[in-house]
Formats: sequence, structure tokens, C-alpha cells
Amino acid sequence: MAQLMQQQGGGAGAPKSAEEMQAAEEQREAAEEQRRAMLVNLMQPAARDRLARISLVKPDKARAIEDMLIMAARRGQIQEKVSEPRLIELLEQVSEQTEKKTKVTIQRRRGALDDDWLASFCLPRVCARPDNNKTPAMSMSMLGTRDRASDSWPAAAAVAAVAAAARQSSWDYSSLLAPQRFAGIAFDDLPGFTRSVYERNYALVSPESFVFAGNPGWTNATTAHIISPAVGANFAMLLADMKAHSRGERPPESHERFIFVLDGVVEVVAGSERVTLHADDFAYIPAHLKHTVTSSNGAGLLLFERRYALKGTSPRFVHGGTQAQPVLPVPGEVFQLRKLLPQTADYDFNVHVMDFLPGEYLNVKEVHYNQHGLLLLQGKGIYRLGNDWYPVQAGDAIWMAPYVPQWYAALGTSESRYILYKDTTVDPLHA
Repeated sequence: MAQLMQQQGGGAGAPKSAEEMQAAEEQREAAEEQRRAMLVNLMQPAARDRLARISLVKPDKARAIEDMLIMAARRGQIQEKVSEPRLIELLEQVSEQTEKKTKVTIQRRRGALDDDWLASFCLPRVCARPDNNKTPAMSMSMLGTRDRASDSWPAAAAVAAVAAAARQSSWDYSSLLAPQRFAGIAFDDLPGFTRSVYERNYALVSPESFVFAGNPGWTNATTAHIISPAVGANFAMLLADMKAHSRGERPPESHERFIFVLDGVVEVVAGSERVTLHADDFAYIPAHLKHTVTSSNGAGLLLFERRYALKGTSPRFVHGGTQAQPVLPVPGEVFQLRKLLPQTADYDFNVHVMDFLPGEYLNVKEVHYNQHGLLLLQGKGIYRLGNDWYPVQAGDAIWMAPYVPQWYAALGTSESRYILYKDTTVDPLHA
């Protein structure tokens, strides 16, 4: 029998020799090298750079694009090198096809300290926006990631114009609640280790420390309270992991709520209004307004809640999309700022979304009486808290008490974005 198997090539299940395995590996590497060389000849440098970045976060999509280009070239359908705009069109086509066909079962558990978490995360819930002009939800495309800066240094105005044009137009936060959270660090091999830090006037809470549990106000959902009045904060910051057919009730009486959708789709019924929110959408519900939050297919939410601190005022129900909010002037700063709530005396807090290109940083080193709750939505950087400096990345949460020195600088090769709670119309004597 052994002789017969040897004559027939060792049988289908016979193990390969070391020489055969090495030969197969060399053949695979040669094929990949040939593939890379072909793609270099097919694409302009800017298009290659974009596709390389996409391959870091969505290798299957990048591979599909490469296959499309190679097949088209072999059929003689590519007459000139593919430009970046043409590549974006192809990416959008693949995204549309993926959104039509993809159905994902979510099993949430946090993954690790990756260099860029988006490489680990893909939660394309069936939640694509019906309006293609809005920000794509859960596409994992990174279509808007800026190009690498030029080696030359033109005038400052030109640099600013290029930077503004290069900023991302779409964002994906599915990394924050994805199952492969610990892929980069084997926490089981590091007993007692965490990046989380709690001090008298600040806290850095990294995702391996998030504890999801049942909440009396939520049905078929769990929440993780990252910040609460227990640490001295005047607000609560929590994540909600909503399963299919889940529901959240209003917080305790006299408490207001801000909802930011990280993943999936939710429906908010506030008084007589009913709105559907997709990823990157938000809603503010005043304390006096009864409301519910429901999700048919599951969703991930960031929420800020606090006791309404003002008297004689009546804020209104507000909802919208982050990218639809105007970029506001920030004298002396280089980052992009959007404020999601009206800047009027009816609201006792606001929520800021701040975008940084790699290498950008806060010019001001803030020390003020306002409190902050922050969630880094994408990217990585260095955050100064008090006299300490911390590397931070997407998914990290920070509480900043009044008067703690604070400062941020973006690192890496892609934009970073964080969302920030800030109490505003508050008397410093009673903050």
C-alpha cells in the first residue's frame, strides 16, 4: 500500500516534504512578485498608495480590486495607468456589491493594541445609507484617507489648501466594538496588565478594561460605563452594545442624553418625532422629552448622559450627521472642528468632533474648568494628561477633570478623529 501511494504521489492526504513545501513557497512568492510588478505598471503612484492603505484595513477588498485590474489588463481593457479618481470609482462599486451581499454575525469581544485598529475590524452590518451622498456606513473602504505629503515644501497657503482637500470625507468606527480587539497583545500572557490609568483628575480607560453588563434601562443590550459621577465627573459616558431587536429607554428623570452611532442602525422616537440614525449620525434628547432607542439588527452606540443643569431654558431635540456639520474656524489651530449641538444658552454641554492629520497637534495646552469625556474614534497619537504622556489609539477613552493640563498630537500615517464631551453653559462656581 505504501509503495502504491508513493507511485500515486503519496496520496491526497500525505504530508509534503520540506523540499516540496519550500518549492511551493518559492513558487507562491514568485507569483506574488509578478503580480506586484503588473500592478505597478497598471496604476499611477497615488492610486497605488491608496490601495496599499486600503489593504491594511480591508485586504479582501484590496485584493478584489487588484484582481479586477489584472483581469481587465489581460483583456486589453486598460489603455492607460489607473488614476486615483478611477480607483475610487472601482472601490465604490465594490462597496455597493459588498453591502448588497454581506451579512455578518457580530460576536463582540475586544481585541488588542494594534498599530492601527482598523486592520482588525470589519462589522459591515446591513446598514448602508440609502443616500449615496451621505457618509458610507460600515464600508471599511478608507476611501478618504489623505495621500502622503509631497517631499517639497510649497508656500504655507498651498500646504493648507492641500491638507484641507486631502482630509477624509468618510469615517468608519466599526473598529471600536469589533471582536478581534485583542489580536495585537496576548493579554492572557500578561497577568494583571492593562493600559488603563486612573488618577485624581483624569482617567485613561483602554478597551481591555471595558466591562459590559446588563442595564435596567436597556432590553437585549449591554452597556459599559466608562465614565460616571463615581469618579467625580458631572456626566456619564457609556457604550451600548445593542443586539437584534433591542431597546433602550430614557435615562432617569431630569437627565439629558446624547447618542452617537458607531455601528449599525437605530431608530429614535422622541416625543412626536421619529428618526433613523446610521453610523456617524447623532441625536440629542432633552431631559424633558420621553424617548426610546431601538435597533432591529443590532448597533453600537456611544452615549453621554447628565443631569440638566440649567433653569428657565428649553433645549430642543437635535439630530443629524457628523459630516453634514460645518467645519468651524479655530484661530491659531490646524485641526478641523465640528460642533454637533447648537451653541446657545439652552444647552449645558456640547459635543465636538476633531480631526487631525498625521503630525498635527493642539497649539493650546488647555487648563480650564470644563470637564471632558473623550473617545478616540480613529487613528493614534500622544495625549498629555497632567504631567503624564500616554500613547493612545482608536477605542481609548479619557476623562479630564477641571484644570487638568491636556494636549494631543496625532501620529502615524492616517488621520485621527476623536469625539469630545464638553460642558459649556455652566457657572464655574457651581460646575
